[in-house]
Amino acid sequence: MNERSMAGALLGTHIPRLIELWREGHNLDRRFTEKHRLSGREIEVAGASLLALQRGLTGGRSLAGAGYMDDPAILGAYLLYYWPVSYMQVSLALAENPGFPRRVLDLGSGPGPASAALIDTLSESGASLDELVLVDGSRKALDLAASMLGGMPGCP
Repeated sequence: MNERSMAGALLGTHIPRLIELWREGHNLDRRFTEKHRLSGREIEVAGASLLALQRGLTGGRSLAGAGYMDDPAILGAYLLYYWPVSYMQVSLALAENPGFPRRVLDLGSGPGPASAALIDTLSESGASLDELVLVDGSRKALDLAASMLGGMPGCP
């Protein structure tokens, strides 16, 4: 399996948890609880939040430099869209670099996609981290990162 396929397969293992964490932050009808898919209503809610996030970061830039990760709707949109994108970017960058760090400081970690990619990549190679420190201005994002990373093999 090539690096892209491996990164995609590893990302796929995180999607149900990302959806679960997103659902925990929203009070929607729980009758549709298919673990790997969002309902039509959930897609509408997530899409509206994602549009607000994208416009706030790249349009009028009203969210740039702001504590947007403390807004549950915006943080949820990040989980469902930007978390997988960031995870794949880091996974593919790591595939290009054969050396791995033993100690990592993840500044601006948000809910931990870069750290998750690093842990997965190291785990697949039989290596692990000695130390991992995540730093972010949002306590909510760090709590989600702890929830995502807590059960991962190879996480210090």
